[in-house]
Amino acid sequence: TTNTNIAAVISAQLSSNTNKTNADMKFHSVLLLLNISTLKLGITNANIAPSIAFINPTKSANTKKAHHHLISSNATPPPLKTNTKRLFASNQEENENEWTDLTSEYNDIPSESPLKKQILQNAPNGDAPTKGSTVEINYKGTLVSLTKWSVKDVIECWLQDQQGLSHLIPAFEDASIDGPMLLNNDIFTEEFAESTLKVENKIQRKKLVMASRRLSKQEEEYPEGTMFDSNENKGETYKFVLGGGKVIQGMDKMVSSMKVGETSRLICRADYAYGKDGVRKVNGDVMVPPFATLCFDIELVGSSVDE
Repeated sequence: TTNTNIAAVISAQLSSNTNKTNADMKFHSVLLLLNISTLKLGITNANIAPSIAFINPTKSANTKKAHHHLISSNATPPPLKTNTKRLFASNQEENENEWTDLTSEYNDIPSESPLKKQILQNAPNGDAPTKGSTVEINYKGTLVSLTKWSVKDVIECWLQDQQGLSHLIPAFEDASIDGPMLLNNDIFTEEFAESTLKVENKIQRKKLVMASRRLSKQEEEYPEGTMFDSNENKGETYKFVLGGGKVIQGMDKMVSSMKVGETSRLICRADYAYGKDGVRKVNGDVMVPPFATLCFDIELVGSSVDE
């Protein structure tokens, strides 16, 4: 069809050029080229289509206090059964409806919860684990960008851990200091701290800005999506006693809300994970940086009660 359309244009133009002057011929040749280009452009644009990459949970090796592991693998994930429209929806209202608050404090706005869950594959008929039962999971953990921090996240998760600076909470609220502003080295300066946040003490200004610079550098070194933990390389599921204190608070709360056969995503702020210190490997390398927000994809494989 494409070749036929272009041929028709050429034929029509050549016919109309009979008995024309050289100047007319040049003019019509330009029109001919424009017509062909337009046809080709239209066809090319019509063939453009978006593509979607899927990421599934994975597996790994032991690091700290027998409850966390290391990096994952290149195994090809099975196709997700989840409705892709729901999973990759860009509509804010729809995304908010997908999240469940696990703190009981953000039921009206679950998408803003510091600990929230999104079901990727439901298992309505699966058994729910109970406290004290041994649960079996597959999981993958990745880092979430600190630029997604809200003003409340900045204050509750970061500012309150800055020694001697908690009195700045009202100023942070008035200036609406969120993640993007806190990490912007051109905005969050000593001049800004003095003029906008009214920090009169020079040492406190330097301390505040240096702390924000460390976060900004950390964001560059450990970008969103960096995988820090998984049980895949170990070749077996990860087991722990629910409510036994062997995993971070966020994962414990998440798994206790699941049913066997369910796969869900957890977004877990630092105060429900590794806090201001993060986690290092045995060799001293950073595994989870300080104040990191984490994302876990978790599949609850089984649950049993020891007799």
